[in-house]
Amino acid sequence: CYAIVMFDNTPGGSGYVRGLNGPDTLIRVLRETLSLVEHCTCGGEQGDSSCYSCLRNYYNQSKHDLMKRSHVIDFLHQVL
Repeated sequence: CYAIVMFDNTPGGSGYVRGLNGPDTLIRVLRETLSLVEHCTCGGEQGDSSCYSCLRNYYNQSKHDLMKRSHVIDFLHQVL
């Protein structure tokens, strides 16, 4: 069983996450995410890495060594 947690890190919130409350909107976001990670070239063909263009950001820097595009691609194929 998986859970997806979305949050708005803008102080006071900007309302973008609230706009994702419909299933159609969430599926579009997940499909766009899949496209983004599938078309990124970091980690080579195996997708055994990630970069700031696809998955990494300042807030998850402590987990960068664990983040692999292939994991996200596999997960999204299962969900979609």
